[in-house]
Amino acid sequence: YGSWKAGYINFKQMSKEGTVISSKEIHRDKDKLKGTFRRGKLNGKGIKIFPDQTTWTGVFRNNLLLKGLIHHSDGTTEIGAFKKGKLNGKGTMICLDGTIKKGHFIDNVLHGKGCIKYADGEREKGEFIDNQLHGIGYR
Repeated sequence: YGSWKAGYINFKQMSKEGTVISSKEIHRDKDKLKGTFRRGKLNGKGIKIFPDQTTWTGVFRNNLLLKGLIHHSDGTTEIGAFKKGKLNGKGTMICLDGTIKKGHFIDNVLHGKGCIKYADGEREKGEFIDNQLHGIGYR
C-alpha cells in the first residue's frame, strides 16, 4: 500500500510539472525529460532534451545535471561535473573546431590545472586563468 500511494503522489506531482507521457517521461514546457523522477522532477539517471536539441545526459537532482554529458546543438560537447548547467570541477570540453580542453573548470571556463589541445596539434599545459595559460606552463 505504501509504495502504491507514493507512486500515485509522484504521478500527481508530475502532472503538475507538465504533460506526463509515462512514469519515466514528462514533456514540460518545450523540454523532454526521461528517467527517474521524484516529486515530478528528474532525480537520478536521466536525459533532458531542450527545444534546440541540446541534450543533457547523466545524473540529475531536481531537473539539474550534476554529472554527465552535455551535447550542444552547435556540436560542442562537455563531460564532467556540472553546476546550474555549466562545467564546474574536473571535466572535458570538445569544441566544434576540434579544440579539446581538459582540466578544472569554473562556469565553463578552464581555471586551474589543465590542458588545451588545438585542432592543428598544438598544446598548452599548465595553470590556466580564464582559459589563458598563466605562470609556469608550456606550449
